[in-house]
Amino acid sequence: LMLRLAVLLAVGVRLAAAEHSGAATFGGLPVPGATVTATRAATIDHLTDALSPLPLTARRMFGEYALYLDGKTVAFVCDDTLFIKPTAGALALLPEVERGPAYPGSKDYIIGSEVLDDPELCARVLRVVASETAPPKPKKPKKPK
Repeated sequence: LMLRLAVLLAVGVRLAAAEHSGAATFGGLPVPGATVTATRAATIDHLTDALSPLPLTARRMFGEYALYLDGKTVAFVCDDTLFIKPTAGALALLPEVERGPAYPGSKDYIIGSEVLDDPELCARVLRVVASETAPPKPKKPKKPK
């Protein structure tokens, strides 16, 4: 089952994302260089099931998702692909893993397709990322109008 999930994510997700992509428009006119893609909720379900020992939560952001562990952002899922934050500990555990941008203009992240072949290793990496990530800053209260 895990191997099938990894193959689905590694091979099929780019094709599946293609069915959800298109040109961005503003006022009915195309926006040059902009494209629209979206991660499917089924991909998030598969990831959280495969990594079920972890209390992962996902939050939708701009058509994609951020994954949280202990309230800290540990990864993104963009175009149905897992991108893990490249902390020192994560890179030490995965020195030869492929890296790339999660979205145009982003820094390089660890591409998690290969890591998902070993869900226990993936969970260990995400735990390390959470331990090395600062907690989010508290939100400032809104000023009354």
